[in-house]
Amino acid sequence: MNNQKGVTLVELLVVIALMTVITMVAVSLVSYSLKSEQVVFHKNDTQRQARFLMEYMTREMRDGARWIENKDLGTLELRKNDKTLLIYKEKMTTILLINGSNQVVSESASILVFENEEDANEVRIILEIGDTKLASTIMYSRF
Repeated sequence: MNNQKGVTLVELLVVIALMTVITMVAVSLVSYSLKSEQVVFHKNDTQRQARFLMEYMTREMRDGARWIENKDLGTLELRKNDKTLLIYKEKMTTILLINGSNQVVSESASILVFENEEDANEVRIILEIGDTKLASTIMYSRF
């Protein structure tokens, strides 16, 4: 009877306990990695929106577009030659790109436009999406 091969109950319990600990650590690492990936994806998407908006606004302002505030509607519009290019709805914190489809470019955004009273050609734009100030630029009009 001394040559019996097999696993004792204690050995089996030790192996099960070790496998449980190893599995829990692995699941925790995977879960943390997935959460981190979602945060990074959201930040990248927000930065992409900000870059697109700033490039678009800057290009159109260099082409002669101007910001017009409509206090009755609570909007700020980027207009060129009586054509609305971009609408910022302050109460809804939404930016609409007017390109035939009225595409929502960004939600939870704010645009701050400051015109320099001393130099009428200088306009400072600050773009915030969510709680983060993402982009800022100073434009000097050629017109």
